[in-house]
Amino acid sequence: MFRTTSAAASSISAAATSTGPSTPSPSTAGPIVGNYEEIGCYTEATKSRALTLASKINYSIMTWEVCADFCSSYGALYFGVEYGGEVCLSAFLPGHG
Repeated sequence: MFRTTSAAASSISAAATSTGPSTPSPSTAGPIVGNYEEIGCYTEATKSRALTLASKINYSIMTWEVCADFCSSYGALYFGVEYGGEVCLSAFLPGHG
């Protein structure tokens, strides 16, 4: 999963409760892709998406860069990639309000 590196996302992450997965600080985060940084792997419910703002499926051209551009076009704070060709976006991290 990736989150935006903007100050707005940092304030949202700082206000998060402990009911969901923890959000790492930028110093422990992974690679940067566009304006997003990798924050780790998460699981979701089997019958619904954790990131529900928008999704895009394209197995032939999907890269992290394509996902980051798609996410930016929606102004989403988070995106996740599944199955090597699906990206889903969200304005918040599930479990963090």
